[in-house]
Amino acid sequence: MSTPLVILFLKAPLPGKVKTRLAAEVGDHVAVGVYRQLVENQIRHIPPHWRIRIAHDPPDALGVFHAWLGDRHDYTPQSTGDLGDRLAAAADRAFEEGHETVFCIGGDCPNLCPDTFAAAQALLLEGNDLVFIPAEDGGYVLAGLRTPCPEIFQNIPWSSGDTLRVSLERARQHVRKVALMPPLFDVDTLADLERATRETGFHMTNDE
Repeated sequence: MSTPLVILFLKAPLPGKVKTRLAAEVGDHVAVGVYRQLVENQIRHIPPHWRIRIAHDPPDALGVFHAWLGDRHDYTPQSTGDLGDRLAAAADRAFEEGHETVFCIGGDCPNLCPDTFAAAQALLLEGNDLVFIPAEDGGYVLAGLRTPCPEIFQNIPWSSGDTLRVSLERARQHVRKVALMPPLFDVDTLADLERATRETGFHMTNDE
């Protein structure tokens, strides 16, 4: 069995480009700092023997990401198109390279931890084609795949309360076996950040 691959879809940590809803409450500088620390926290909580690939946007920001996250990870620019096009292209490439399980995540769910990843991997190894961890807002914080499933990323209403529902419809239409894990939340607002502090132990530091 090959080592699982986690593809972390990230934006360059620039004012006005990340955590815009949070920035409306706390300002751009603080929002960028929160984003950076959420991502760093997420990377620390991926199982240490798993491979990590940073799919970065914009494509010409590789230097920014190397300076921020170092050279321990694979880096690849996100492809063109909407989020679904970019997810499908990254996952398909991973399977073409020989990876047997692929996990697509963002960087802003403070509850994704080694045990959660291990549970998702176990569900794929049990024979499920897909595993989703729903987000409480109707999207999802993790999509795990055991085989290419580009259809689950096509014609999806992204960033809406229907994102996961429509993704599951696509999976059913293509006779994919799907497992759902308990929902988690991601950090989009000041209330979410305060909740993360209370419930997950995530704490902002002042070194940004």
